Amino acid sequence: MGNFASMFIRVAAISLMILAGFVARRLGSLDEKGTKALSGILMDYIYPPAIFASLVGSYTFREVLDGWVYPVSEVVMFVIGFAVGALMLRFFPNRSDGERRMFHYQCTLMNFMFMPLPIVLGLFGERGVAILSLGYVGGEVAIWTIGIVAITGGLSLKELRKALCTPMIAILLAIAVLLIGEYLPVLRPGKGTLAATVCDGLLGACRSLGAGTVGISMLIAGSNMATLKLKRIFQPFHLTLAACRLLIVPALSIFALRFLPIPPEGRMICMLVAMMPSSIASAAYSSCFNADGETAATAILLTHLGSLLTVPMWVALLF
Repeated sequence: MGNFASMFIRVAAISLMILAGFVARRLGSLDEKGTKALSGILMDYIYPPAIFASLVGSYTFREVLDGWVYPVSEVVMFVIGFAVGALMLRFFPNRSDGERRMFHYQCTLMNFMFMPLPIVLGLFGERGVAILSLGYVGGEVAIWTIGIVAITGGLSLKELRKALCTPMIAILLAIAVLLIGEYLPVLRPGKGTLAATVCDGLLGACRSLGAGTVGISMLIAGSNMATLKLKRIFQPFHLTLAACRLLIVPALSIFALRFLPIPPEGRMICMLVAMMPSSIASAAYSSCFNADGETAATAILLTHLGSLLTVPMWVALLF
């Protein structure tokens, strides 16, 4: 019971951050045009620096390779969600194309960083955060590959060009920097040199700019939720999506994790990630990829409300 109550409080506190965007939309501080503009700013100018700073500032290329099981585990979760989403869509052939693509996308990925971060920090400390961050590498790659297929309905040449967006460019650039640091040490700036100071300053700027990712994502999600009509939320389509994201996909993912060589502490962190609700950032992606924003906002609302019960339930059962 103690585990359940503690986890309930942690999840509720994080979910309340969405309330700021909800109130801003209701009071008129944010409108539809402003929310879309905010989504574009997040995707093009805030999120990419956060990705780059997280990878380059936290790891060497060798550390990423040595911790391969954590990125792989998140890719496995995405593949399971993708398969479940594709299967469940067969029961809703009459929904619009934008709704179906967002349904598939929401089944495919979870809130794999922002939501579990404070929970993991509280339970496992900085070591747990390091493990979570390693998994983040696989999650980011999966978003811009498997996730793109889900939200666009395929990967034509036209959609493949969309995959080469600023977040994906940030990942590729970070990998290039890590590779250079690992295999071309002559190009690494020496400690105390002007070049090292410049690099540290640039990385610090990326961290500062990227620090807005969580807050802005929450504002966008809350703003989109403020326009939802209650009678449209509790439909079989949306309830099925919530059940997939909070129950079916986590159950299958937790089972699949048993077959990966993950240390006990790392396995618990991976299981926590599998339990998480829908991605907050999907509200921003709906505008960028012409998917249904109402489905995104409804999924965020239902899964975050549902996670108040399902995440503590999973923790009580497994930990």
